[in-house]
Amino acid sequence: MATRMIMLFLVLALAVPCSVQARSSAPGHLVSVVRSAETGPFGLLGGVFFDEARKRLYVADTSGGRILAYDSTFGFVSQFDGGGVLSAPSALVRDESGRFYVIQAGEDAVLTVDMQRKTMEPLSFDGVQGINAVHPVNLALDGDDNLYVADAANQQILMFGPDRRYHGAISVPHGDGLRDVKVTGGRVYTVNALRGGVCVYDLSGRLVTQFGERGRERGEMAFPVSLAVASGGQVHVLDRHRCKILVFTAKGKFLHEFSREGWREGRLHYPSYLYRNEAGQLFVVDRQNERVSVFEQGR
Repeated sequence: MATRMIMLFLVLALAVPCSVQARSSAPGHLVSVVRSAETGPFGLLGGVFFDEARKRLYVADTSGGRILAYDSTFGFVSQFDGGGVLSAPSALVRDESGRFYVIQAGEDAVLTVDMQRKTMEPLSFDGVQGINAVHPVNLALDGDDNLYVADAANQQILMFGPDRRYHGAISVPHGDGLRDVKVTGGRVYTVNALRGGVCVYDLSGRLVTQFGERGRERGEMAFPVSLAVASGGQVHVLDRHRCKILVFTAKGKFLHEFSREGWREGRLHYPSYLYRNEAGQLFVVDRQNERVSVFEQGR
């Protein structure tokens, strides 16, 4: 009997460090970017973009008609409204030359914005094929400065070269719920809010893999609206209705999920966009809480 008790104690003692290590590796809440005396009230927040070269975070304040800039410690730096022309920015990226590409919500337009010169010009959709007018919902850049535009109206990803000339599209079958696009490692990742799944394509448009099940149980997607991809291929998916971030392997195997609905720090309410920088920080547009929640991998 004594021998059995000793063996049971040893098993439990060895199991404890493993569970502690698993918890410590889970992403934890770092900080929230919120309204301040300098920025004034936030409006309806759109997308975010982290500039790796300048170590700055840019946030699209859609109903405020401006782009907000923050430094590496998330202190407010500046804002840009284009003299009122930038009326409803909903998504943005910044290329290597410093130009921004910004979706104007309600106008079905992508603007090329040069903040230094204070100029804004529409991106040309000449040559784009589709039965409907282009309806851009999100943007992405790859390592070669090619621009990708998620066109929800025609269920496709539009591709533009560094010269910003259109040179093709990737068709997304059953993409009527297309919401986001991210590009890394020669792969194009899309998420479908209505069908609850992720599709991964190569640059020729060939489907490489797809995964995700619609539902509200652990590991399932009720209404996925955005995604982010780590350098090793791990995929994070933001589920608006479950207020969670789901984590999958590069092959689509579910690993874990984190966060929950609420207003406290680290919780989410009607989240709408997800971005990951090279340092592994996750930026979540927590729309109903009027903030950007920043998570980082536990150590």
